[in-house]
Amino acid sequence: MAKNIDHELYKNFKDMYEGLMKGDMEKVLKQYDKLPVPLPDYLTVFGDTLLHIAIFMDREDIAREILKRYVNDHLYDLIHQKNNLGNTVLHEVATTNMVTLARDLLDYAPKLLSSRNNFGETPLFKAAYNGQHDMFDILSLAVDLTDKDNLDQHLTSKDRTNILHLTILAEFFDLAFIIANKYPRLVDKRNDAGKIGLQLLSNNPSAFLSSRNYGLVKRLIFKYCVPTSIEHEKKRHKLDDLKHPYELNPFDDEDQDNNIHKPKVPKMPRTYTRCMSMVASVLTQINRSIWTFLRGWPTMERIYNEHRKHESAIILAKLLIKKDTTWEITRSDEEGGDISLGSEGKRSKGEMAKETKPPIFELLPSHPTALLTATSNGIVEIVKEILRVYPQAVEHVSDAGQNILHVAVKHRQLEIFNHIRKMELPMSRLVRRIDDNGYTILHHVGVMKFYRGGTLPGPALQLQEELHWFERVKHIVPPHYEKHRSHIKKELLSKKKKETSNEDEGYIRDTAYELFGRTHKDLHKDAREWLKNTAKSCSTVAVLIATVAFAAAYTVPGGSDSKTGAPILLHDPFFLVFTVMDVLSLATSLTSVVMFLSILTSPLELEDFKESLPRKLTFGFTFLFISVAMTMLAFAATIVLIVHLKKRWVTTLVYCLAFLPVTVFALLQYPLYLAFMDTMTYSLNVIKLSLPPLPWSSKKSVYKLD
Repeated sequence: MAKNIDHELYKNFKDMYEGLMKGDMEKVLKQYDKLPVPLPDYLTVFGDTLLHIAIFMDREDIAREILKRYVNDHLYDLIHQKNNLGNTVLHEVATTNMVTLARDLLDYAPKLLSSRNNFGETPLFKAAYNGQHDMFDILSLAVDLTDKDNLDQHLTSKDRTNILHLTILAEFFDLAFIIANKYPRLVDKRNDAGKIGLQLLSNNPSAFLSSRNYGLVKRLIFKYCVPTSIEHEKKRHKLDDLKHPYELNPFDDEDQDNNIHKPKVPKMPRTYTRCMSMVASVLTQINRSIWTFLRGWPTMERIYNEHRKHESAIILAKLLIKKDTTWEITRSDEEGGDISLGSEGKRSKGEMAKETKPPIFELLPSHPTALLTATSNGIVEIVKEILRVYPQAVEHVSDAGQNILHVAVKHRQLEIFNHIRKMELPMSRLVRRIDDNGYTILHHVGVMKFYRGGTLPGPALQLQEELHWFERVKHIVPPHYEKHRSHIKKELLSKKKKETSNEDEGYIRDTAYELFGRTHKDLHKDAREWLKNTAKSCSTVAVLIATVAFAAAYTVPGGSDSKTGAPILLHDPFFLVFTVMDVLSLATSLTSVVMFLSILTSPLELEDFKESLPRKLTFGFTFLFISVAMTMLAFAATIVLIVHLKKRWVTTLVYCLAFLPVTVFALLQYPLYLAFMDTMTYSLNVIKLSLPPLPWSSKKSVYKLD
């Protein structure tokens, strides 16, 4: 057909297509009478009918008019016709919000509801896939009334992916909540990868606030400015009717924990309660008024959408968690293996018993439970909610012989780690668990497979953070577990690693600290180079400042008396300012030089990065910053002394300009200096814990075996 080109046909179709693009109904209907029915397949790429084209052009009024003409001309075959993808016109409508057109199609051609495209998708499936709430309501109601016996074919595609899985993956969490309530059978259905909906949600950390690295301003807006719901209940199909009582406010029980005892709060007087309710109501109205004004700003609209996504994800997670049972499947062995405290060449009975079992080097099974998946991704909301609803789930052990502490430690999830420690349960069973690689939880600090660079800037501070993480975990394991040696087959490690580790009879055997040192060798090397380069650069600047300050002491502003040698401006108040600033500049710069030289002469061993080197670097930066500030103040005082500024505003301007370099230096180095302050805080806490307790204070042991 393509050989005999009908130019008139192509011209008419082109005019009609352009009319659809512009929404010109008159032009479209004029060309409609000139085109053959049905259209030749070669006119469109996917073999669409005119109704298909009008729908995906988002021209509902034109599409309804074409549908009327099809009905009047009894062209029902065209209404049921599929394109090359197997989509009917109802499939196309399901991807849009053309609710009225969908009702018309269901009236004229009800069989379209059960039609499946080439991927096995029904119109209901397409509506869910595209997040169309209104369309999903209409089509789901139609399915319930006309085709409820074949419900599964509407909810699932050929690859066993159901509409709940799709809406979770596409982050349509509001619609996913509606689906989970309407079709509870889908909650525990697995896709081709063997995952249920909660596991898919637990693998999406960006949907939760705890896993997003928002700045301070955005977090404050989330917490205090964005209303919990504005027009949301109206827009989301009466969600209040679908929610269970515990889901009405997703944040009411976010911090509740059945394992943590909370004292009862006494009831307040009725008058006080009424007053506080009135104040809260007024503040809410003010907040909504301000937010209504700010919603016009695109940035605020984007922030609101992000907030709604996080809120909806939590609501959905709570519903799915209530029906989750994946944590119930667990390893039955008590501790997973015997501790190996002997020499490098002697293995325990537990190790020899496992020789017949293939060793597992993967740190998670192929399909980890939602609890372990959320832990590995740092989704604190899901972890806390699972442990609130099912506190016994904390004892779940994966196929690799790992519990929640193993996963939290190797993924560096500090908040989850601390939450487990705060739970009032015996920690002995959790901390004594040895996985199938012979790894204790302390060994997992040395696992670098999931390391993402830490939270601090610079290799030196990142290495210090890792050392602190090692110490933090070491405090909760039994002391003799520090000597335990792992047992991993040689072939599971690279040749380079084999040469630098303890080997015995086909096994790699390391203590936790040996494993840590071996796996952090590259980070240690980078930290040494970074620290040396930083110390050299800073010491050069400090020496330059000391030289300037020393020279300024012999060339005082205003000169000296030729007879007595005393400075001419000795009794001027600004001369005292100059003198003090110059002395402080010289003293602090030389102190800074000493600090940086001590770093350069240090052996830079691994243990030195725990406290000693970062502390020296902190003091060196502090004194260097002070010396820069004092130098600029001395310069400003010199200008005032020499020029004799009379007006106060001119003096103020001079001081402001003098502080400009100091301000720029402070802003540029603030993130690094803030990290230094964190290390100093940690050092002070270590010193405090090492001191004997005062008579009136009580110091609890970090490691408790109840």
